[in-house]
Parts: sequence; structure tokens; C-alpha cells
Amino acid sequence: MSLKRQGYISRKPKKIPAITPLQRQRRMDFCQRFQEDNFNNVFISDESCFQLGGNHLKILSKENVTVQVSKFPTKIMVWGAISQRGATPLCIVDGTVNSAKYCDILNGFLLETAHVLYPEGWRFQQDNARCHTSAYTQAWMQEHHLATIP
Repeated sequence: MSLKRQGYISRKPKKIPAITPLQRQRRMDFCQRFQEDNFNNVFISDESCFQLGGNHLKILSKENVTVQVSKFPTKIMVWGAISQRGATPLCIVDGTVNSAKYCDILNGFLLETAHVLYPEGWRFQQDNARCHTSAYTQAWMQEHHLATIP
């Protein structure tokens, strides 16, 4: 009997976030705390890495199959922020992001755009990446009077 007749098909596994019970509770607490909040003046930011020639291959085989891949695939990291009134320009990040580089990105790509789009004031939302929560970054944000959503 064939594998297909036995119910086997080639598929990619569904991806779900791996979060701990504490992280799940913190997400629930955040949602409950801010469920009545107005997010019309909030910039939300994130960075992401894009890679060419990724491993999105699906194979169902009884034999070993070899595919040549690049040892160092071409990839690029970008940072950006969006809001109800518009978005920042995308920042192409050279290398990895540390606290100093992150603050340079905010200074060069967020501040001017946010002040132009929201002259009456705005707030900033980011994830809890280490470079976002470091003492260096927190001090920089206080110095530049960034109102953040925890």
C-alpha cells in the first residue's frame, strides 16, 4: 500500500510561538491592561532578517537526497516602524543590532518621522529584545523623552 493511501502527504510543519506560561500570562496582562487604550498615536517597530535561498524544500523519499546550498546564504536585516498615520523609512541594518546601534537607528529613522506625523505627541511600542531593554537604550529613551508602552 502506498504512503499516500496510508494518509501520508508532504507538508511543512505549522509554526507556533514557543512561549512559556509566564510569557503567556504577561501577554494576557498586557491585553487586559491596554484593552481600552487608544493606539492611534503609537509607532510599533520591529526588525526582521530576510534570507535568499532559504531551506523551504519539502521532500518525501525513501532514499537520501542531497541538495547543494550556500554555506553563507545572502541575508539582510531591516528595521522599520508603522503607525496609523504612516511608516518610517526602512533601515537596512549592517551586522547585528546592539544597544548603541539600535539607538542610532531610532535617532535616524524614528524620531523625525514620528515628530512630523504626530506633532501633538506620540508613543512607542517595541518588543523586549535585549538591545531594546538595556540600560543604555532606556537611558537614551529618557534623554530623548520617548513615551513607551511597556
